[in-house]
Amino acid sequence: MGNAATRAVQKLIRAPKCPQSGLKGGRHAHAVRVEPIWLGTTDQMHHRWFILPTPDPYSLRLTVLSHGWVNLDPYEWDDNRCTLTRVEWLDSAQARIVLRIRQRSAGGLRTSLTSDRRLTSDDMLLMRGRLTRALGLDQDTRGVLQLARRIDPKASAILANGGGRFLRGTTLFEDAAKTLFTTNASWQSTQRMTANALKLSPSGDTFPSPADVAAVAEQDVRTTVRCGYRTAYLLRMARRFLATSDEAGLLEGGLPGLGQYGMRHLRMLQGDYSVIPVDSEVRAFCGKEFGAATDDDVQCIFASWGKYRFLGYKLSRMARRSNWIGDSAGSTGTG
Repeated sequence: MGNAATRAVQKLIRAPKCPQSGLKGGRHAHAVRVEPIWLGTTDQMHHRWFILPTPDPYSLRLTVLSHGWVNLDPYEWDDNRCTLTRVEWLDSAQARIVLRIRQRSAGGLRTSLTSDRRLTSDDMLLMRGRLTRALGLDQDTRGVLQLARRIDPKASAILANGGGRFLRGTTLFEDAAKTLFTTNASWQSTQRMTANALKLSPSGDTFPSPADVAAVAEQDVRTTVRCGYRTAYLLRMARRFLATSDEAGLLEGGLPGLGQYGMRHLRMLQGDYSVIPVDSEVRAFCGKEFGAATDDDVQCIFASWGKYRFLGYKLSRMARRSNWIGDSAGSTGTG
């Protein structure tokens, strides 16, 4: 890749005070603290922290800014401090937990937890599992990196610097409900419905579980979340999740309220990149940049990426500095 292209991509992947692990595919030293550290109690609040190991390479910033979920509650991103904040509710501890995640230069994600109840080791293990899912720490990008080196040097540079993962919810149900809120809605409406949905949780500011949603009468869900016709779908979706723990079966069989686009988007978030979920944002970008006239054209443009087709599309947007993350007035979808 030429110097000009290198500089353009570096502007995208680097930000002040935002370290990344395994830059340019280098060796990542896992200076990982396995056991959580107890920092004590102040004003009835309990404080702990631990280090989450990261794959090599990995960038928290590129993961967080991958798509619109970063601009949906309960996430909050501070780009100046490169810190991701999220509030979680833990039923086992009946605790509200504020999580703050920051990437260390030495490797790993320093995660601090502030809770209104003292957490056990099992509670901490549950939090680690949720964050591993949300931040894509269990996803391997080496296969797509090898392919990108042959197809697109700019995309390859983004991957080599820790890109290629997508911010998710801490549960599949959260991703499914948020996807439902994107259907036939402006981005502002999606943000409003998501923020209102948090009121159904025990703490009032964490994303509700399927049990939290299913326990509320339909009319109360309708007036609280203000999601219109989606209310019935949201309740049916919650009951489907309560009826089975087979997430693969849920993804294969479909979910209430999610049509072809919605299910493709949900599967993409779980790591199936073989098909591009095409919405108005995707159509607009591919029409402008590549002259795509139909949804089939969009799929054909990135056919050389094979099972990584969606990553090819998304990395192309990132390399052009035109990645959409839900901050454009009037936009829809999560392209």
